[in-house]
Amino acid sequence: MENEVFETYFDYYINKVKHLNRGEALEAGKEKVLAYLRDLDPDKLHFAYDEDKWTVSQVLLHIMDVERVMAFRALSFARGEENELPGFDHEVFALAAPTDNYSKESLMKEYSALRQSTVSMFHHLSQEQLDKTGVFGGNKLSVGEIWYMISGHEEHHLDVLFEKY
Repeated sequence: MENEVFETYFDYYINKVKHLNRGEALEAGKEKVLAYLRDLDPDKLHFAYDEDKWTVSQVLLHIMDVERVMAFRALSFARGEENELPGFDHEVFALAAPTDNYSKESLMKEYSALRQSTVSMFHHLSQEQLDKTGVFGGNKLSVGEIWYMISGHEEHHLDVLFEKY
């Protein structure tokens, strides 16, 4: 990961998975998420461990929302976008997520499809594209770092799910 630009906020996420290659990180995360969902009592989907905390389904939809947003950013920069992309308010997204519309099975299905799409996109990028950088919400990252960030962000939330839920 030489020559990559690390921003302090994203270091935390990237460092959680940078010991793996990027593809392994996405696959390891996928296996953990699906195992968590397989073992989850469906009644726990709407459980939050404290009054102001997200429910399990909100956390899982948040993981997917961030993956979608970050994959779009990666694709934009890989294709040569030079304009700064906007940030997004993950709290607004999480609170607006239609959690009542999801069952355990539908979460597994949508998550699997999303991850397949993300993996395919990243695996088809050249090293030159992975090295490209872009700016979003005032943060500069390379496409390759965004790949790690998706995995590290997921790992962070899995840690919380396993510890607190």
